[in-house]
Amino acid sequence: MMTSISKRLSLVAMLAIAVFLSACQNDHSTPTYTPVAMDTFASKKSAWLRNHLPAGTLAYTSVPTLWNMLLDPKADGLHALQNHPHFIDQWQKIRNDLHDNYVNDLPVEAQPLYKLAVHHVTGPFETAFINDSPHALMPSFAMATTLDGMDQDQLNELLAQTLQPMGL
Repeated sequence: MMTSISKRLSLVAMLAIAVFLSACQNDHSTPTYTPVAMDTFASKKSAWLRNHLPAGTLAYTSVPTLWNMLLDPKADGLHALQNHPHFIDQWQKIRNDLHDNYVNDLPVEAQPLYKLAVHHVTGPFETAFINDSPHALMPSFAMATTLDGMDQDQLNELLAQTLQPMGL
């Protein structure tokens, strides 16, 4: 019993000495860091629908995409990395590889939506239920996301390609 107490005390003493020695440094220079201003990216990455909801909103949810979770700067420890050109370039190569290597393995009717999700969706998928009228039987449903590099005609063509096989 005495040996286990002495082992524990020895371990605690070694940890205390290690912490003490690591805190005692001869270098008294001020650490350098780059402060992150919240307003530098908050306005670009905010959800559009959330900022335009009326008072009669019953429910709202924002589901980030894989790209949002990994790539959007969030004023945390990875902020500088996520803004670095090499990081952005590497993720663009991964997106291109996802497109080039996996799109042909999908069913033909799913390929346009896959291409849209991989290359053009840049914002979260937002949904909301809005009570437009107190006399309505059901609330209205609103959905929004942010698309980049796609105009209205291309989006309409994609929707037609997607809905046509479904008979809609």
